Amino acid sequence: MKTEPLTLTFPDIVTFLNISLGFSAIAASALKYWDVASALLIGAVVMDYLDGHFARALNTVSELGVHLDSLSDLVSFGVAPAFWLLTRYNYSPLLWGASLILISCGAYRLGRYNLLHKTVKGGWIGMPITLNAIILPIMGYLTSNVVSLTVLMLLVSFLMVSKIKFQRLF
Repeated sequence: MKTEPLTLTFPDIVTFLNISLGFSAIAASALKYWDVASALLIGAVVMDYLDGHFARALNTVSELGVHLDSLSDLVSFGVAPAFWLLTRYNYSPLLWGASLILISCGAYRLGRYNLLHKTVKGGWIGMPITLNAIILPIMGYLTSNVVSLTVLMLLVSFLMVSKIKFQRLF
């Protein structure tokens, strides 16, 4: 915690790679390159892990970095997976509505995290938004049932804003 609040650090650059991959996944989804978009989402997950890892290892954790990470996560793990499903299933009104809920719950979850992250040890309150980049595309490949996908989106939305404690895996 020794860095100045407005100092750009190496982990912040990694965070910018996260948001760049998330935006690229949105663009790939718009072009109907769902496999490419899925790979880009996995890349964003890796960057999300690495930015935090580097920030702790280099002792450059900062409030700016926390907020940049959350903004990137909303794009990469809220908007991008929702848009992936929405475009893959022809802008279904059910998925459109569930996408709005998912993105709103993701924003709430990240805002809450930014307020509580110093007080919660060993895990998170609510499901980490990052999991959406894994869960939603996998289920989007396994089923084409829009109702099932809508229910899944509503479930992960609830889990993100729940008070359930999720343990840190690594």
